[in-house]
Amino acid sequence: MTFDILGRVPASRFSTIGHWQRPGRRIGIFVNELEAEGKVVARATTLLSRETHSPAFDAPHGKPLPGEIPTSHLFSRTPFGRRIETRRLFGQPHQPGDGALWAKVNIRIVEDEPLSALSRTAILADTEIGVIPVGPVEAVTDPDIGGNFARMPRGEWIMIEGSTTMTGNGHGLARSTLADEAGIFAYGFQTLFVSSKN
Repeated sequence: MTFDILGRVPASRFSTIGHWQRPGRRIGIFVNELEAEGKVVARATTLLSRETHSPAFDAPHGKPLPGEIPTSHLFSRTPFGRRIETRRLFGQPHQPGDGALWAKVNIRIVEDEPLSALSRTAILADTEIGVIPVGPVEAVTDPDIGGNFARMPRGEWIMIEGSTTMTGNGHGLARSTLADEAGIFAYGFQTLFVSSKN
């Protein structure tokens, strides 16, 4: 699954348009576009594959569970962020290095419809650059967000463990491991545009 952000998304009414780019019995590609004020501002492309029986290999995350960690307030500076409960595992803001946390989204996008674990993961995918410390920079933007799923996530809590590569030329790459309490289910990636404070 890949999200491409094509422009500023205005705070106004928007619509979504979806279509099969490649229908198939074993593998298919579905494209969903977000349209606002008469133009497409974001696009999600999902490659879907048929589930079948195959050998299973455990993928434990090896981290403490969210019930074993005190609450942190990583995203509390914004109204939306205050609806995301977090439990930081390691890493500190504005200090280069790796970072990890558990997060639970306490919001409903559609009235009277509870969020699925996949929807929670999609919302949290864009918080990856907030999880991973990137040092003293003026701004970090992510024009694309991607993920490769081995299975569907389960439960309310999602763990994001990530690392960042900064190349000193205004570009960077963020990589993440996504897990639920049962183990790892996906890996994420983002392209970063970086403005330094120096």
